[in-house]
Amino acid sequence: MAQWRRVSYTDYDGDGVVDIYRNGVDIDGDFDDENDLVQIKSYYPFGLEHNYGNASPLSIINGRNHKWTFNNKEFNDEFGLNWYDFDARNYDASLGRWMNIDNFSESYYQYSPYEYSLNSPIIFVDPDGNTVKPSFVNKENEKKFNEASTRLKSLSSIYNEVYFDLDNSWKDYDVLEFTPEQISSDYNGYYNRYKGWGFFDTREIRLNHKRRGFEMGVIFEEFFHAGQDGYYDYYNEARNETEAKLARDFEVFQNAKSHTLEDIKNAMEEFGTDTDVSILLNEDGSLNCDAINFFTALQNGDKFTEEMKKTVKDFTKKIDGYYHFKKKDLDNYDGSIDYFLSFLEN
Repeated sequence: MAQWRRVSYTDYDGDGVVDIYRNGVDIDGDFDDENDLVQIKSYYPFGLEHNYGNASPLSIINGRNHKWTFNNKEFNDEFGLNWYDFDARNYDASLGRWMNIDNFSESYYQYSPYEYSLNSPIIFVDPDGNTVKPSFVNKENEKKFNEASTRLKSLSSIYNEVYFDLDNSWKDYDVLEFTPEQISSDYNGYYNRYKGWGFFDTREIRLNHKRRGFEMGVIFEEFFHAGQDGYYDYYNEARNETEAKLARDFEVFQNAKSHTLEDIKNAMEEFGTDTDVSILLNEDGSLNCDAINFFTALQNGDKFTEEMKKTVKDFTKKIDGYYHFKKKDLDNYDGSIDYFLSFLEN
């Protein structure tokens, strides 16, 4: 598969036509030798250039062989090296390997310090040889996520801290859209950890771009679930879902102009909160006064009591009507929300 990094056209003479020459031959037959289109190159995913031969229209068009090519990095062919200069390191596209060790190798224990883009150049982009940035297959989806995530950081201190902790962890978290096989599901998103050998687990935050996956409420919950995975020693779906929705709705509560039904609903709409599984509303759409009192107590810094645990268990029963938790998870959950409370203690 060819990876086309960038295509740019410039109409230098301003006649509205991009003039195409190859090795001095007028390809488009307009007898205009301004040579606007200078060069065409295409690459395999790891950056090795396709060699079409001089006679091909996909070879160099005209003029000198420009050195700034794959990922807009300078190609160094001196002494037969054939490396790309990525600022922090040199890269050999024929091997798909760096020629220098990763400066941040301690953050990626499960990967070789010489791997390019974690051996996944279709998914990851390494802009300078120092960092690996998760990216979506569809750049429009990546843009939507970045916009929602940036907005969410301005509204939620909890999301800010969760994002910071995940981003600075030695573990790798991949943020991706749903695959074509997954988009027909009823899920807006999910977090999952796939067991590997030793510490070599794969952690994915998947967002359903065909449903509500890029709404702030969904992003908040899935990142929160990733944080829970690193906090708790065992998995309990009833606890994780209850706690994530409590944390999300607490941020909605804090961002509402007032605690009237209208303002709470407006804040929920901004967050993209699912009204079917929101703790802030009753089944008939009225305001849940127990939730308002509960969040007010947390906001005031009140101690989390056994009575408040019972209130959390009542919230779990409401959510269970939507999720249908396993009986053992319900029986083993005592209403604790330690991960959520850790953010309120800071």
